[in-house]
Amino acid sequence: MKKAGLLFLIFLYFTIIVRYPIFGETVIFDFALSLSDQNGNTSPVPWEKNNKIYIPAGKMLKFYFRPIQNAFLYLYYLDSDNYLELIFPASFTVFEKAYSWGNHLFIPTENKWFLIDGKVRFDKFYIFVFKHRMIRLEELTNNFVRCTRDTAEVDINIQLQSKHELLEEIKQLLNKSSPNEDHDELVEIIPFSGTIKAVEEEIAQFAKKIEVKEFYAKTIEMEH
Repeated sequence: MKKAGLLFLIFLYFTIIVRYPIFGETVIFDFALSLSDQNGNTSPVPWEKNNKIYIPAGKMLKFYFRPIQNAFLYLYYLDSDNYLELIFPASFTVFEKAYSWGNHLFIPTENKWFLIDGKVRFDKFYIFVFKHRMIRLEELTNNFVRCTRDTAEVDINIQLQSKHELLEEIKQLLNKSSPNEDHDELVEIIPFSGTIKAVEEEIAQFAKKIEVKEFYAKTIEMEH
C-alpha cells in the first residue's frame, strides 16, 4: 500500500508540478527589447549600465516576452508630460483566459510598433514580472483607468489622486527590487519554435532568459 501511495505522489508531481509551472519556486521568462527602422532592419536595444537608452527619431520599438514559469507581466509607460498608461496587459482578465506559459508575446502585436517621434523627451517604461498576480496593483490600475476614462463624471482631484496612488505603488515595488538591478540574467540564444513572421523570429533571437526568486523590476529611461 505504501509503495502504491509513493507511486501516486510521483505521478502527481510529474502531471501537475512539472506540467503546470505555476507551482515552481522561481520566476523564469525570456525578454527582449528591439529596434527597427522604416526598412524593417531590426537590432537589439543597446543596454546601458544605468538602464538608460537613446533612440533616434524615426526608429520603432517593440517588446518581446515569453513567460516560462510564474511570470506575470505588467508594463507601464510614463512620458515627459506625466502621461501614464498601462501597456500590457490591455485587461487583467488576460491572466485568467489567454495567458499561456511558453507563448511568444510581442508588444505591440503583429505589424504594430512604438514609433519614436522627433520631439526631445525623456520617457520611461516600468517593467514588472511577478511570481503571482499583484491584486493591489491591478486594483489601483483599474481605478486609474476608470477615472481617466470617465473624465466628464469624475472630479479632476479624484483623477489626480488615482494617478498619484498608482505611481506611488509602482515606486514602492521598484524600491523593493535590488537597487543595482542585479538580477540573474542569463544571456543566451533562445531556441524558437512555432509559427511566426520572420521579423518576429529575428526579434526573439535577441532575448535574454531571466530567472529571479520573487519578482523582476526594471525602469527603462528612454531619451529621444
